[in-house]
Amino acid sequence: MKDRYIFGGGDSDGLLGISAILSTIGDAFFSFTSPRTLHTEINNFVRGASGRIYIVDLALDQSTYRDLLREIESLRGFRTYFFDQHNLPRGVSMEKLPFTKISIDDKVSSCENAYVETGCELDVIVPAVASINDGFKSTELIRAAEKKHGERLYRNAETLKFGLAFNIKDNKFKRELVYAIREGEYPESIPELVSRYEQGLIRWGEIKRMAESRVKTAEKLAYGFFPNLRGGYANMLAGYLAEIGKKPVGISILETDRVLQKINVISNNPLINLGQVVHDIAIAFGGAGGGSTSSAGATINKRYTPDFLKRLDVKLGG
Repeated sequence: MKDRYIFGGGDSDGLLGISAILSTIGDAFFSFTSPRTLHTEINNFVRGASGRIYIVDLALDQSTYRDLLREIESLRGFRTYFFDQHNLPRGVSMEKLPFTKISIDDKVSSCENAYVETGCELDVIVPAVASINDGFKSTELIRAAEKKHGERLYRNAETLKFGLAFNIKDNKFKRELVYAIREGEYPESIPELVSRYEQGLIRWGEIKRMAESRVKTAEKLAYGFFPNLRGGYANMLAGYLAEIGKKPVGISILETDRVLQKINVISNNPLINLGQVVHDIAIAFGGAGGGSTSSAGATINKRYTPDFLKRLDVKLGG
């Protein structure tokens, strides 16, 4: 029975973060999950009296972190390690969290954070791709990978980004990617990923054309409603809406069923703590949300969407 467990997000940052940790600690159970289901995953899969648990790229959500902390506190024989880039919930300090080690750095991707903190020896292209795909322009490891790989770094980042986006819910395929990258393969050398990348680019072209016909603007934000969107394009679409709407923030609102709406927000305003703003507005309407300084997400009852947009537009002013 394994005594090492890794839980991570399912996008490129989380996937590469799992790869980096796995290559450092050896064989381990790993799972792709979300902040909302993390405590359930730990309860379902962690077994034994002692071991190690690694959590990467899974923001502590205001509405669920207490469940996670109770789960961690019940595993007294386990050492736990937490690597992330997102804001902690309001009123929560790192010193009070029951982790053996917690490292949160909003200047790099979660993968780059874990890569450094665990002493990973995979090619530096791994954390660099994660940071590029998470919107970072230049970090220490991006610069190192640029020096080593040149434009090949950006080709690999794009291959992974659009290859995953085409069917980001295919966890079986993502597990295969984790093992391939752990063994030193680059995204460009994985045939199935390259095939999905080509399909992903075609789909992205279709989505951009749809966005151009649906973009709406308020005083400080651009947004769009995309009830039938599938795949991992939501954050990219939010950024694209900001670009074509000539506004500093883009929002893509996905109708997940007849009641709930999932909201993805991207901002290029360094003066706004976007994750905290989105969190505060979401809970005011009985929802949940959070994120980092530059990207955030929320889930609310769709009848509150117009008021959510109005309040966000006001909050972005200062």
